[in-house]
Amino acid sequence: MNFADTISGHADRDPDAAALIDGERTISYRELDVLGRQGAALLSALGVRAGDHVALCLGDTADHVIAFLAVARLGAAAVPIDWRAPRAEQARVAEGLAAKLVLIEPAMRPMGKLPSHAVHAQWYAEAARRAPLQEFPHDADVPLMIGLSSGTTGAIKGMVVTHRQMHARTLPFDAILTQKRHRYLSASPLAFSAGRGYCLTHLIKGNTVVFHPPLFSAEEYVEAVNRHKASVAFVVPTVLRWMLKLPKQKGPLLPAIEALVFAGAPTHAEEKRAAARQITPNLFEIYGSVGAGPISVLRPQDLVEHADSIGRPAPTWEIEIVDEEDRAVTPEAGGRLRLRGPGLAAGVYSISGGTSAAEGFRDGWYYTGDIAAFDAGGFLHLKGRASDVILRGGSNIYPDEIEAVLAEHPAVTAVGVVGRPAAELGEEVVAFVVAGAAVDPQQLIAHCRTRLTSYKIPADIILVTELPTTSFGKVDRRQLRARAERP
Repeated sequence: MNFADTISGHADRDPDAAALIDGERTISYRELDVLGRQGAALLSALGVRAGDHVALCLGDTADHVIAFLAVARLGAAAVPIDWRAPRAEQARVAEGLAAKLVLIEPAMRPMGKLPSHAVHAQWYAEAARRAPLQEFPHDADVPLMIGLSSGTTGAIKGMVVTHRQMHARTLPFDAILTQKRHRYLSASPLAFSAGRGYCLTHLIKGNTVVFHPPLFSAEEYVEAVNRHKASVAFVVPTVLRWMLKLPKQKGPLLPAIEALVFAGAPTHAEEKRAAARQITPNLFEIYGSVGAGPISVLRPQDLVEHADSIGRPAPTWEIEIVDEEDRAVTPEAGGRLRLRGPGLAAGVYSISGGTSAAEGFRDGWYYTGDIAAFDAGGFLHLKGRASDVILRGGSNIYPDEIEAVLAEHPAVTAVGVVGRPAAELGEEVVAFVVAGAAVDPQQLIAHCRTRLTSYKIPADIILVTELPTTSFGKVDRRQLRARAERP
């Protein structure tokens, strides 16, 4: 069914239950259903049709979710965009994923040539004048959202997820959530895959989502979880490490939480055990990807003996470990991880070619880009990444995008970007630049700041006379990575 139909079902069964809490604002499931229907009617009046793409450049608030619901109810696909990113980057994504219009924050300027509409009091007043009970599409196999991805060419591409696939992605949470109405603290950017996916999961399950701004200190996060009486919360490993640095106390930092989920980057076994001791014993690790959603879950009862793993795969997935020729290998030996199942994305969308089964999809399988192995107990272990994606603070950073921005600088003639291990954030971005004219690394960093979101800006720019290349003439990232790691 359409994601919005699920909200309507909750509104019918328990209309007064709180769906969203955003500061002093509480929205029941009945109200959320009506707001979604009214918003869909307004979008229709603005010319949006089923199958169109609508960019959401909105903050991490209830307004974002209401707009998402309106797009879903109409049968269109939402394209979430980081509202903190530079305007040029936002416009590049919206245009690259063929958005018909953009919904923005009231203080934002219109986005390039695309029609832009602010979501504010006037928006809601205009939507309220629309009949909320219009008939809308119910097809579960049309795109629900297009999550930003990036290919090796640096072109803007997005992972297409249908309504049915989003519902399937909630199933691994059965290993985490007890059968009750939970309060989920949403403190991660909704433009990012995990923050968005976990928020939608709790709405599909009829829980209450409580919003907290994603930018916070460890002390503020602990206070927010406890004050809101959250039973479930999600953090990236960086935040987990922040909390581990807080002064130790007699009991856990989060004494009442029933499930603290972390995901997004590799975490050492001892860090997991320390977090279970100091933060909460109800600690769950999820391993997943944009193309598949949650794949495996490491549960608290398995953490002591299997902390070096990422848990067991959810029963909805069929997983194989294969070699470079796609031949199955002994699972314990390790190889490329591929999987298939009902939560698998429909494919990758690019404005040049529409939706295709490229970018990791082949013969019904999805290749995550990870090297993995199973142990005798069925626990999955990550051995490394086959791709060049940089994982910084739980966010995927694609070197091609940063290289393209640096290449725009008139002094740059060649550039190669790699990740360098960092204790707190997992990895830092390092750029090697061949300059054709005199330039200071700080000038190049300033150039990046005007074009890239803050977490993508290189921590270090190293000027070199030439870049190492492979026999095929491509930049040899392995050599660059080794050089970046030298003291």
